[in-house]
Amino acid sequence: MIRVHILERNPIFRLGLIDVFSAPGFEVSEATAVSTEAHYWRCDVLVVDPAAIDREPVEEFFVQASAFAPVEMFLDKPNRSQIEHYSECGVAGFLERTANVDTIHEVTRNVVRGDRLVHIAPRDADSAPLSPRERQVLRHVSRGLTHTQIARLLEISQHTVDTYIKRIRAKLALGNKADLTRAAMMRCLFRD
Repeated sequence: MIRVHILERNPIFRLGLIDVFSAPGFEVSEATAVSTEAHYWRCDVLVVDPAAIDREPVEEFFVQASAFAPVEMFLDKPNRSQIEHYSECGVAGFLERTANVDTIHEVTRNVVRGDRLVHIAPRDADSAPLSPRERQVLRHVSRGLTHTQIARLLEISQHTVDTYIKRIRAKLALGNKADLTRAAMMRCLFRD
């Protein structure tokens, strides 16, 4: 059983992480909005949103926390310099906030095993961002529209919508409709 301590400022994302780590093999030991003088030694991994760190410098927090448990960080739009900087402060794993559940579980297990890894998921930080039209299609997916409904609304063919969906899946490394819908919802919540 992997005990997970979650530090996440966004209440919706925090509830989502609690749900993600309620899977077999995981247990949420604590989930808070900001860092407090918590007992990090009671967990196997600390999952952190940097915005939830309530003290300066945040680097000091990561150095201290990583002495008790491996630290995994979720980032909105990670870049290589940011990852290198936080790695030097003791952060062992990195995930993009739109990562799918399986990826989050896999990275967390690896971090707990002692791996130091950079896993930007579902897309690499250096890959091309979504085009305005792809973002528009993804927003409609988040609203629950079918490909046919999106085509009618945007006055394009269903084949074109299918092509946009394939491109979005490729850019975000999404495997199925559930992952696509989850990514669409998260991007709408966090205003991609």
